Amino acid sequence: MKSLIDIRQPVFSDVNHLMDIDIKCFDEPWSVDRWRAVCGDRLKYKLVGTYFSNPVGFVVWERLDNSINVIRLGVKNIYRCSGIGTKLLRAVEESAYHLKIYRVTFLVPESLCCPGDSMDVSRWLLKRGARALSIVENTSVQTGKDEDAFLFSLNVKG
Repeated sequence: MKSLIDIRQPVFSDVNHLMDIDIKCFDEPWSVDRWRAVCGDRLKYKLVGTYFSNPVGFVVWERLDNSINVIRLGVKNIYRCSGIGTKLLRAVEESAYHLKIYRVTFLVPESLCCPGDSMDVSRWLLKRGARALSIVENTSVQTGKDEDAFLFSLNVKG
């Protein structure tokens, strides 16, 4: 029997779903070429969150020297608050732990850190134990404009 929510490795047929999720989650979605490059890059790790086997979320990350850096995490709006994003994050933490890496970082655009807003990523990260470390200037592009981002860090526990 299939589970309601599953986290799995993406397959070739997921590319269109990943792009659809990206378009629905981000003001500046990745191009087809960027998705192809990311999907073919063995140094970029990817997972898909599914609801009744249909991809509705994803996470992309890379391994740095002493941390895992989450590059992109998105869940379609109608599936938020269902635990898919949290399961994707836990899967990243498990991967980090197995690699003996005990820190997961996120660069979150300033416009997505708005307390009280439904799109407030900072609140979601803080609820999961992350903490804001610093502001990194001009590291993100949102709605065509350069934007600062907050660097969040999450300690991985065994």
